[in-house]
Amino acid sequence: MWLTRSEVKAGGQRPAWSIAGRMSRVHALKTLLLVALSGSVLYWGLARELRRQDAKLVESKLAVLEHLVASYPIGSEAIESEVEHEAGEEGPLRYFIRVVDATGRAVRATPAMPVQLPAGAFPAAGQRAAETSGCAECEASADGQYLVATRLVRSMDQSGPVTLQVALDVARIEGVLHRYAWTLVVVLGIGVILSALSSLAVSRAAVQPVHDIAGRVRTITASHLDDGPSLASRPWPLELQGLASDFDEMLVRLSDSFGRLSQFAADLAHA
Repeated sequence: MWLTRSEVKAGGQRPAWSIAGRMSRVHALKTLLLVALSGSVLYWGLARELRRQDAKLVESKLAVLEHLVASYPIGSEAIESEVEHEAGEEGPLRYFIRVVDATGRAVRATPAMPVQLPAGAFPAAGQRAAETSGCAECEASADGQYLVATRLVRSMDQSGPVTLQVALDVARIEGVLHRYAWTLVVVLGIGVILSALSSLAVSRAAVQPVHDIAGRVRTITASHLDDGPSLASRPWPLELQGLASDFDEMLVRLSDSFGRLSQFAADLAHA
């Protein structure tokens, strides 16, 4: 007699659960964790490399400007040409440059420099040019998506150090990372769904022999114990071979017991 789920619960027993369903859920969860971990590592690696490349670009621009300031007067056409060149660029890299003389006056600045990049948006430079080598002071501006850096350099026509301020618009990088993150989320979702469906199909195929044994059991009655081939004759999975053999042995014992009972009943009838 088969019990319904409500009858099982009413009897105080645990409700029935599906092996295939549980296996598919566990596999889907493992896939989710694995893909999420892999995606996070890939995202972190891409973001780190892109930001490292941006820092190198800012450092390269500072090096070019430092060479120009050391070789030409800060009011020369060479420096003005470099600043104006960046203002007219329409490529993927957008630089903003400000050259401040020893008195604190901005001698040259990119005309398109937005209001959100005032002098206060840049980090303070060191007192000596040697202390500001490299891009150790590159940092993200709190006023927008820019990578900003400041460097003190010596000028050929200034008594004091000249301050170079360079900003690189990194909004494109953030856009790339944003799209990449959404791609990872979509791939993660599709991967988990496909993993759950494939795992469910594989799990059902794996437990199908159990259903076959159950079907064979349902055909057995007291008068048909020996009907049909033995279970052990079928190529069962290794885990079920012992069960099939034990079941066949049980049928042999039952058949023998029913035979003895029948013989005993016949003997009583003739006594």
